[in-house]
Amino acid sequence: SDGDDYGGLSDRWAVMERRHAEVYFQRWEAYLDGTAASYLNPEFRRGVGEPGKQPPNGEWCLLIHLRWHGLWPEHVHRFLPTAAVRCGDTSSNCMMPSPFVPGRGWRGRPEWAQAHGVAFRLQRERWGWRLGRTQRRMLPPCEAGDVCTLCHPFDFGSDLRMQCFSTGGLFTYDRCCRRGSGLLLTIAPPAEVV
Repeated sequence: SDGDDYGGLSDRWAVMERRHAEVYFQRWEAYLDGTAASYLNPEFRRGVGEPGKQPPNGEWCLLIHLRWHGLWPEHVHRFLPTAAVRCGDTSSNCMMPSPFVPGRGWRGRPEWAQAHGVAFRLQRERWGWRLGRTQRRMLPPCEAGDVCTLCHPFDFGSDLRMQCFSTGGLFTYDRCCRRGSGLLLTIAPPAEVV
């Protein structure tokens, strides 16, 4: 989906062409049989995982894996989320409490708000899906200055990396810097859906 990249590429859910499924779903095998070391070790030598630098999380591993196999960025496109991560029964860090079930909720307020807004428009206001090359307009706008140079996805060793696109998962490299490249499955009001 589009957002919640955490220094890599969101790994919560994906839609893809069948021909890319094998590469996408064989990440775990690549870790187990050691083939992933050929593309992960150079990144660790560049500083990934050091204090204050990009942590080697699942999103980061997905981005490196897809780049190694030639799928990112040419074959990776984004879509608006319609779901958010829910908190478990015993979780104490729910940022968005449920209005219906006491003690339950969603992990992140920005993530929930975005998914709720998309789902609400699709279900209640009869908006529809639209595929296009347009970027989403961000309000407030993306960070100004050299953020796209300083925060390039493959400058993982940078000391500034942890400060990049950190506003609740809404500002991402794809949203702010890949203008016009890649497709975005977005939604539009009924009058604009073709």
